[in-house]
Amino acid sequence: MTTQTLTASRLRLPAWLLTLSFLPGIAIPITGILTFIVMLPAGMTMSTFDLITPQIMSAIRVGWIAIQIEAFVAAACGTIGIALLANQLKKTTETKVRIFAWVALILALVSLATSAITPLLNISVVGFTEATLGQTWQYQNQFSNFMRYAFLPIGAFSILALSASLASSGWLRRTGWTISVLSALLFLVSLVPSLSAGIPPFVFLLLLMPLGIGLLRRQEA
Repeated sequence: MTTQTLTASRLRLPAWLLTLSFLPGIAIPITGILTFIVMLPAGMTMSTFDLITPQIMSAIRVGWIAIQIEAFVAAACGTIGIALLANQLKKTTETKVRIFAWVALILALVSLATSAITPLLNISVVGFTEATLGQTWQYQNQFSNFMRYAFLPIGAFSILALSASLASSGWLRRTGWTISVLSALLFLVSLVPSLSAGIPPFVFLLLLMPLGIGLLRRQEA
């Protein structure tokens, strides 16, 4: 399959997924404000989750679970969109396009796995009985901590590879290279723990949305 025969109809579903993944992403900070800022005791912030007691968790349980579901849905839409799009791009004859597409596909599948594990771990602490949330095995276990932070660089690099593949194919040359540069910067920042902790998840979705919109516009052209 050449780049020319990669028709817009094959890219319609992933394009919509990339575009609409931002919607559940918007719901995360809204639910977070209602849950944590409104319902957490005075003096407690989102940076002191480890001090949450079973009583506090009981009060914020609904919002806590809702945020995990919203995070997974947003991540799933984005990563599945990347995987479907990369799966089409890897079938082209251009070597550079295929290499970038393969990298994007593999990392998207890894991102999908990490995006599922983290919400499940967070939901599993809802009924904890330890004195504070920070004493639960989910927060003390190094694997769970790794999974929380692994999604950031993996997700950023998958977007970098996808946008580079689209740019190399000629489908979204200008937009693709622009998103590639922004994704590269996000990837570098995500490698620094002190900086990555402040990166909201919907930043990744903001990078995917222009790619999705660009592809949808190509279908109308």
